[in-house]
Amino acid sequence: MFKSATEVYDTTSAMGRFFITLVAAIAQWERENLGERVIMGMEKNFRKGGWNGGELPYGYRLEDGKLVVYEPEAAIVKRIFNLYKTKGQREISKIFNKEGLRTGKGALWAGFTVRYILNNPVYIGKMRWMDNLIDGDHEALVSEEDFEAVN
Repeated sequence: MFKSATEVYDTTSAMGRFFITLVAAIAQWERENLGERVIMGMEKNFRKGGWNGGELPYGYRLEDGKLVVYEPEAAIVKRIFNLYKTKGQREISKIFNKEGLRTGKGALWAGFTVRYILNNPVYIGKMRWMDNLIDGDHEALVSEEDFEAVN
């Protein structure tokens, strides 16, 4: 049995149970409809090259909803791609840690952090949204040739 402090809902009758079912169905529809509208808005922003949130890629900052190159970190990203031609992920992370370099969060470098950068298409000017990959309106840090070579 359901009791409300502000409305009279009698769930002991068929009409009361029907009303509660109806209100619950409308609430579920509104929740799902809102979710669909949010996804449509995020997809539209993505297609325009906008950033939809989440952790920013190392080497970029956010200005007016767009990714812009942050040169101190961008130089390290470019260095990772160059070092990977002759060294592995773990060795690159060890080099950076010995030099006192830190990730964007101030953490030590790890092999998986280097691998994440090497595999992230944002560095060739692309944006990933769900299963889609499109051209972003941000500056690429590495060439597609270099990106393909390490992948």
